[in-house]
Amino acid sequence: MSLSIDFRTDLIIPPSVPVFDVVEPSWDAKSVAGLADRLGLSAPAEDFGLWHVVRDDRAVLEIYQASSSFRFSLLRHDGEGRDGRGPDDGASHVRQ
Repeated sequence: MSLSIDFRTDLIIPPSVPVFDVVEPSWDAKSVAGLADRLGLSAPAEDFGLWHVVRDDRAVLEIYQASSSFRFSLLRHDGEGRDGRGPDDGASHVRQ
């Protein structure tokens, strides 16, 4: 069985493309601690190879060392922004 591929012939390919200068990420203990402090985390950073992780009972900060990206997650929050710590933790409507 043969395979036939038809390529578009009306594509305009530019003769040059832009090149962007990128700042190399430099995550060290001081910069990780600084970001964690700004986000209100009060725990030491753990090094998991490609990731720095700072975790306490309120939130988790995961920093990818190969880039400038990080993920900050609040624990015990639902999709409506409720944190489950107030007088109505979502279980008051359940009958016993």
